[in-house]
Amino acid sequence: MFKLTFRFLAVCSCAVLCACSSNAPTRFYLLNSSPRPVTADSTPQVSQRQIGFWRVRIPEYLDRSGIVSRLDQDQLWIASNEKWAEPLQDNLTRVLSESFAAACSASTVVTLPQPLGEKVDFEVRPHFTHFERIEDRVVAELRVIAIADSTGKLSSTTLQVEEPCTGSDTADTVACMSRAVGQLSQQMNAALLESLPCAAS
Repeated sequence: MFKLTFRFLAVCSCAVLCACSSNAPTRFYLLNSSPRPVTADSTPQVSQRQIGFWRVRIPEYLDRSGIVSRLDQDQLWIASNEKWAEPLQDNLTRVLSESFAAACSASTVVTLPQPLGEKVDFEVRPHFTHFERIEDRVVAELRVIAIADSTGKLSSTTLQVEEPCTGSDTADTVACMSRAVGQLSQQMNAALLESLPCAAS
């Protein structure tokens, strides 16, 4: 009798916990990077070339609506009620491509693939290999490949950032991720400006 009562209470407790979890409000988040300051030298110029910015690639374990954190080397935690407001790939692509377009104002930056297969002079292919919170920091690693379509010549660079987080909740984690993306975008722009025609010609 005691065993049956204990099992009944355990089942009831699980049911209550599940109900509380399912009734919790779902919160949605977006990544944002710091806006590029406008200066007198940032006046738009006549574009001579088109640079295609491919959709950001991310690991499959990050390709989900729930925000992912890493508990240890072999274990991940996926939030059930705290989610991305849009696919993470789209969010990262928009933030990085807009930052690069502002830095490379002498060329036209378009996102790839284009519906009609529009020809571009150069391509940028970004690929995140890591982008998650680990303990008290966000760890991000981004590989960027730049390709000249006319010659096939390419350059590749790998960028890494560890951004400390001040709090433990999801809102702080997302703010920390945004800061990390902002740092990566600045590093990416600096690397691409050395290999792509972003100066007026």
